[in-house]
Amino acid sequence: MSRRAGQKYVTCPHCGAQAPAIATFCPACGLGLSSPQVPSWASPIAPAAPQPPQAIAPDDQTALQDSYPPQGLDQPQGSDQPQDYAPPRARRVGLPVRVVLAVIGLIACMGAGTVLGLWLDSLNAPGPASFNVSLVIHPYPAGSTHVVTVRVLDSHGNTATGYTGTIHFDSSDKKASVPADYTFTSADKGLHAFAASLKPGLVLRTAGSQSITATDKARSSLKGSATITVAPGPAKTLRVSGLLSQWPAGSTHSVKVTAYDAYGNVATGYTGTVHFDSSDTKASVPANYTFSAADGGVHKFSNALKPGLTLRTPGSCWVRATDLKAASITGSQTVTVK
Repeated sequence: MSRRAGQKYVTCPHCGAQAPAIATFCPACGLGLSSPQVPSWASPIAPAAPQPPQAIAPDDQTALQDSYPPQGLDQPQGSDQPQDYAPPRARRVGLPVRVVLAVIGLIACMGAGTVLGLWLDSLNAPGPASFNVSLVIHPYPAGSTHVVTVRVLDSHGNTATGYTGTIHFDSSDKKASVPADYTFTSADKGLHAFAASLKPGLVLRTAGSQSITATDKARSSLKGSATITVAPGPAKTLRVSGLLSQWPAGSTHSVKVTAYDAYGNVATGYTGTVHFDSSDTKASVPANYTFSAADGGVHKFSNALKPGLTLRTPGSCWVRATDLKAASITGSQTVTVK
C-alpha cells in the first residue's frame, strides 16, 4: 500500500497500477484486489475473506473504470472519503440514449401531433386507390389491336408497387374485344402493359368516343378508365338507299350512296369512284362519281341530275353502285317499278 497527498491507495500486484484503497478491482487490468480499505464514513462491515485473483469480463472492466475517479485524484488531508465521491454509475449505453434525445428534439421542433402522424403514416403506407388506364394511339382505328397499359396508383398518385390483385376489363363498345383477366405479380411493381399480340387483345370496333375500364375483381371501387376516339376503318361495302319501294315507271328520283367499314361504321375517309348500273336495261343512271373528303363517306345524287336515276321497265329491279377500282366494295337496293 502507498499514500499520495493524503489519499490511500493500493498497488495492483499484477500490473502495478495504483487504485483507491476502497477498490475491489484494479481499474487498469480488472484483477480482484484483496482486503479493500473501508473508509471511516462507510458503514462498518466484516471484511470479506480473501479471494483468489480472477479476471472479469471486458464490459465489467469498463463499468469499473467509469465508477471511480481517475488515478491521482487528491482529497483533503485527514479524510478517508475521496473528493467528489459518487456511487458507481450504471454501464453507459450510447445508442438508445441518442435515439431518445433525437425523438425528444424532433417532437420539440415539429410537435407531438406531427411526429405521431409521420409514425402512423409509416405504419400505414397508402394502398392502391385507383388505376390509370392509357393507350398510345389517338385516334384509335376501328378493328386494330393496340397496347393498353394499366398503372396502379395510391391515394397520393404514386405507383402502388406492391399491388398483386386481379383486374377485369370491359368497354362501352359492345363490339369490342378486351384482354383476359390478369393477376399482377410482384415483378410488375404496379405497372403492366398488355401487348397488341395478346389473344384476345384490345380491339375497339365502334366509331366515336369509347371507354376502356379496368376493375379489381375483389374490390369494385378500385378501378380506372380511359376514353378514346375510335376512327372508322377503310370502306368495305357501299349501301344504296333512298329509292321508292313503288317506283312509277319513267320517273326520276334521288338516290344516296354510303360507304361503310367492316364494322358498320360510316367510312368517312372514303374517296373512291363509284359506278351505277341496274337490272332494268332501259334505265338511266347517274354518271360515275368520285367521293371527296367533304362527303365524309356519304353522297346524295339528286333527281335533278342529268342524267339522273330513271327506271322504265315494270317489275322488280335493282340499282347498284360499285367502286371502280375495288369491285368487292359494292351495294344495291331492289325496287318495284309500276
